[in-house]
Amino acid sequence: MSEPHDAAVEAQRPHASTGTYLTVAAVLTVLTICEVGTFYIPQLRPILIPSLVTLSAAKFSLVVMFYMHLKFDHHLFRAVFLLPLGIAAAVSAPWVTSNAVGVPKTGFMIESMVTATARNTRALAEGKPPMEVATWNAICLADFGDNGIAFVAQPQIPPRNVNWSSEGIWVHYAKIAFEKYYLRKMRRGETEPFYETWMLKQLGLTKLKQTG
Repeated sequence: MSEPHDAAVEAQRPHASTGTYLTVAAVLTVLTICEVGTFYIPQLRPILIPSLVTLSAAKFSLVVMFYMHLKFDHHLFRAVFLLPLGIAAAVSAPWVTSNAVGVPKTGFMIESMVTATARNTRALAEGKPPMEVATWNAICLADFGDNGIAFVAQPQIPPRNVNWSSEGIWVHYAKIAFEKYYLRKMRRGETEPFYETWMLKQLGLTKLKQTG
């Protein structure tokens, strides 16, 4: 198919005008300001989550309808997009945890970085210098169906003091055991039980470097 023909077909397709795009951009900016402002209005705390969900849904709809051109596409594309979205929204969580969590992770290095970041952020908010440094130690169970690989790296980025890995079906069962342990912690509202911290410390797997 020739390029002129493609250009002609493209020109015949309905599109929003430049003014419409600018208007949508302005509305998205206002909605974002409202989202940020919601955190600083104490009177809105009781409806904080519903407010943020509503604002996010409005922004999502505008982006999809205009910047992804779903508003101007064939209705079949809308159905293909909206049907799975509706199914996903209708699926409820099996239970609610005491802590805000995502999927279980065995990545230890991420927790190391986030712990240092959180403590340093708190220190800055209190007018203190940030002193915490992440160790970048890593311990991971990588599950591959009925097999897997476990590895320990201290630290993750070379040069390493410890560099160990092992492969086998035991990793698969260890990953299952870890997930059950993780979910139990979340149900109980725990993050780092003292025995977990103690055990990892005996293995030399700490999240923060000793400073000062």
